Amino acid sequence: MVRSVIVFVLVAWVGVFAFSQASLQIGDTAPGGGIIFGEEGGRYLEAAPNNVGWLEWDNAVSAARSFSGGGFHDWFLPNKDQLYLLFSSLFLRGQGDLPAAYYWSSTESSSTQARAMVFSNQFQGVFLKSNKCFARPIRYVDLPKQKAATTGETTRTDYKIGDTGPAGGIIFAVSDGGFLEVAPNDFLPKRTFQDAVGGAKNFRFGGFEDWRVPTKSELRQLWKTLKSAGIGNFSEANYWSSTPSSEGSAWTIFFATGEESSATKMTENLLRPVRGF
Repeated sequence: MVRSVIVFVLVAWVGVFAFSQASLQIGDTAPGGGIIFGEEGGRYLEAAPNNVGWLEWDNAVSAARSFSGGGFHDWFLPNKDQLYLLFSSLFLRGQGDLPAAYYWSSTESSSTQARAMVFSNQFQGVFLKSNKCFARPIRYVDLPKQKAATTGETTRTDYKIGDTGPAGGIIFAVSDGGFLEVAPNDFLPKRTFQDAVGGAKNFRFGGFEDWRVPTKSELRQLWKTLKSAGIGNFSEANYWSSTPSSEGSAWTIFFATGEESSATKMTENLLRPVRGF
């Protein structure tokens, strides 16, 4: 009996140690019993496996703070950016048991209003706090991350156009020098050029932090290899490239037709981050 207990404890300890050293990916089960949906500031983000109610904003905040899934007491209501990441990382992939409905964020617009998102149509707006929306608690996970190179991404050489890449995006360019991967969804809402550059730089998806705005030629490849083939969930709108056309302008491509045009950097266009590996 004593020997069995010792073996059980040893196995359990080894299992916890192995889990704590593993590199988590979008959709993985997290320590609190929830689902990994992104990362922020060097920490993973975990979403609770279920909503905690259809509530007014004040009650939603309280319910999220009171949630104790997995024995943890550090849950909270996501801010508007974290809520969008939850939408793009889990809802659009059919993960997380997230109904296509209204969800509260913790981001306040005034003493009587807060921001929410409608998952059925991607609408983000300001709502009275007396309205009711779903609340989905989230928490940070402080497990150590591994470098992307240790996952073996650089050892694979058989990617093809349209394949799922290491970060969960879509492969859109293959060459002897490596591969290019695009995020699976637009980074909403539309934004100015500088906001697009900053947004791509701060984009965290699939455990990777090396996302950026595509160059003009890369954006052309995106339209040619993915949009024209009906792959990638692209909108028929203008997308930013990182290639300047003048001091105050940059090149864009209208994805409905593939037409290139120069736009002032204060114009608001869509962004689709890319990364190379």
